[in-house]
Amino acid sequence: MEDDEKSITHFEGSVSGPVHTGTGNIIVNIQTAPQQGGDKAENVVATLPPRPYRQLIGRDDKRERALAELRNLHGQPIVALTGLGGIGKTALAYEVALQALQEGLFLSAAWVSAKQQEFVGGEIKHLSSPTLRFETLIQQVAEQLGYSEVAHQRPQDIVSSMRHILRTEKYLVVVDNLETIEDYDSLVHSLRELLGASRAIFTARPQLDFDFVLGLNLRGLSESESMLFLRSEAQAIDAPGVWRAEDETLLEVHSVVAGAPLAMKLIVAEVKQGLGLERIIIRLKQAVGEEQLYRFIYLDLWSTLSEISQQVLVAMTGFADSATRKMLQPVSRTDDTEFDGAVRQLVGLSLLDVSDHLEEAKRRYSIHQLTRNFLNSDLRFLWKKQGQDNDTI
Repeated sequence: MEDDEKSITHFEGSVSGPVHTGTGNIIVNIQTAPQQGGDKAENVVATLPPRPYRQLIGRDDKRERALAELRNLHGQPIVALTGLGGIGKTALAYEVALQALQEGLFLSAAWVSAKQQEFVGGEIKHLSSPTLRFETLIQQVAEQLGYSEVAHQRPQDIVSSMRHILRTEKYLVVVDNLETIEDYDSLVHSLRELLGASRAIFTARPQLDFDFVLGLNLRGLSESESMLFLRSEAQAIDAPGVWRAEDETLLEVHSVVAGAPLAMKLIVAEVKQGLGLERIIIRLKQAVGEEQLYRFIYLDLWSTLSEISQQVLVAMTGFADSATRKMLQPVSRTDDTEFDGAVRQLVGLSLLDVSDHLEEAKRRYSIHQLTRNFLNSDLRFLWKKQGQDNDTI
């Protein structure tokens, strides 16, 4: 999650300044270089959201892996950037899309956001966007790529026309916050059928398990990356209480949020408003006054979990760091089948990390520090109440 705007003059052609549409989007008009043979330059319109970061820090490996796949003519047609809310998926998708355009990999790009809420100024802001369906997604893609006449056809005709266009020409389709779409598995398959020469990038909290998708799961920033992020963000908004702080203090910030960019951005903003770093760290650990942050990242996911998955996740709070299956399964009071199913669901939603040791008995299970803070907050009482309600049924 989630800086000064970089120049995009390396693109082969000229780029006009960003135009704010009033809808929250920025239209970047890119004039492509003349084709060999003297073809007239054509206007390419890429619809991108406002840049969601000042400086992308600590994602070089994921960015290069995604770009390598997009450059590969025989690569996977879809790249999925997954991870917890606030971990920086949208920022990375933006950087990858922008660099792909700079390199001339695609004629243009369409960016469609399925976000239903965003976290701004320490509060959850609910968006008025309608729930995205496959038909409306393709209609928006047609509009953004400049095919207005196609966008006004009947739904079945739009899909047919865009299938021909996306298979013939090289376009990039970005879908942000895929998990908010009803039956997103079906949408992924449907869009896959349209892509030929074109490619797609998805951002989503759950991991996408398809053989035609390259999945890149994002974790928190490292200690050094977090310190760089905090000082960079603090200097950008003039929060000397952060950028002048001792390394030990910033490392404590990193520890309490495990390198989550959104949480660190919020902390810097609160220091700017006059709050002390030490006080904020205590509040985050105790989830006092920070319920909105945890609600934004976790509550929707919590409601999708099976009761068994909830048991396994809550059981993780009994271990200071990580645990083996032999340690965790008895505490969660699950049998082998229940435990395996819960692990699959929790890993798929980026709520549980599992080491990749070849021997199952030596694999260790762990959770993000923000997840631990959330589980140790009022959720514990919510979960207990949930059990009491079930007992009365």
